Amino acid sequence: MIEFLINNQYLIQAIGFIGLVFSLLIFQVNKRKKMLNLYICSTCFYMVHYLLLGAHTAVAMNIIGIARNYAFTKSKRVIALPIFFILLFVVGGFVTWNGPLSLLPVLGMTGGTLAYWQKDEKMIRRFALISPPLWFIYNVMLGSYPGMIAEVVMLVSNMVGIYRFDILKQTSNLDNII
Repeated sequence: MIEFLINNQYLIQAIGFIGLVFSLLIFQVNKRKKMLNLYICSTCFYMVHYLLLGAHTAVAMNIIGIARNYAFTKSKRVIALPIFFILLFVVGGFVTWNGPLSLLPVLGMTGGTLAYWQKDEKMIRRFALISPPLWFIYNVMLGSYPGMIAEVVMLVSNMVGIYRFDILKQTSNLDNII
């Protein structure tokens, strides 16, 4: 059964595409907790996807990412929390080290930690621009088609969210003042 899962590229990619569906929705909501919950769902599917691809650093980053996002939805905002998770990402990258390529998901998740620690949704969207290019390169090297698509879509979705919630809203507010 496990051999079937590991050798079935269609199934592996399909699991990643389920994660992609959840990723599409993250920046199209305007509530921090909803963003984090959608990210948890997405990350669960990507964790399995990367596990079946044999990408141990990505698996570790996603496991820690699930814990981070859950903690960010439940805990009080103390500065030690993001520092703790950034350190966990570094340790996870060290333990699963597979050469310089392993730095990309570690840095990507660090960028995500800075993004999702923000209280203001506008700042979440701004800091979330850090992660997609790093994960995109990692996914290209790994051969994760849903991962590549997800990072492009996440970047575009984030930019649409920035336009909808930040730029249009700001323009609308300026029109009301004038």
